[in-house]
Amino acid sequence: MYKIAIIGPESSGKTTLAKIIEKNYNALYVKEFARTYLYKLKNPSEYSLQDLDNIAVEQFNAYKQAEDTNPQLLVCDTEILTIKIWSEDKFKRSTRLIEDLFYKQSFDLYLLCKPDIPWEADPLREDEHRRNIIYTLYKNYCDEKNLHFTIIQGDIASRAKIIDEILKLLIFN
Repeated sequence: MYKIAIIGPESSGKTTLAKIIEKNYNALYVKEFARTYLYKLKNPSEYSLQDLDNIAVEQFNAYKQAEDTNPQLLVCDTEILTIKIWSEDKFKRSTRLIEDLFYKQSFDLYLLCKPDIPWEADPLREDEHRRNIIYTLYKNYCDEKNLHFTIIQGDIASRAKIIDEILKLLIFN
């Protein structure tokens, strides 16, 4: 099994890439749970640190459930690092639960999406003008934690080509 996490700031193409990998490589796709959770709140823009803990648990459980099926390729449209960065950026800290879950997950490759594509408005998105700052937070975490990551950039066709080259080299050679 080869496990890929797609990470990056809001509106940087994560879901689009996850769906491309799912379709082109018959990958098992784990969706982002935060959207489902936040849409159920009375006011989705007013969430708490406890809400992020709840999201982290459900996202982690979805990842573990998918991992237990032992697919050849698993792709996650977000993971706990995303929630950790979100928590630290929004609340200036992360919880012990989020920290623990971050260290319990394991990915072979992180695809870090650069925010060099146009912003797409969405009621749940908050950081249109801070995407480069948040991208740098991701890059710094990847460097600090020695995560195996590749920066994905350019238009969708360019991104798909980069992913195709990576997957052919790493998995399907």
